[in-house]
Amino acid sequence: MYIYIESGKACILDSSEIWGKTTKAVEGWLKDRHGDKINAALIGPAGERGSLISCVMNDTHRAGRGGFGAVIGS
Repeated sequence: MYIYIESGKACILDSSEIWGKTTKAVEGWLKDRHGDKINAALIGPAGERGSLISCVMNDTHRAGRGGFGAVIGS
């Protein structure tokens, strides 16, 4: 699942179609679905698997390190 927020309204949407994909691929998928002007904080396969070195990515190339991706993935 993922949370999509627009104009102050939050929706929880199905993400089964993007499970296991890289953060770059997921960001592209989200832009195709919701438009190019989105901001996203994403985890990839490492976060999905609970890796202690996983991170949260945003703007395709900025990483928040320290294993926080595993926290989001859990």
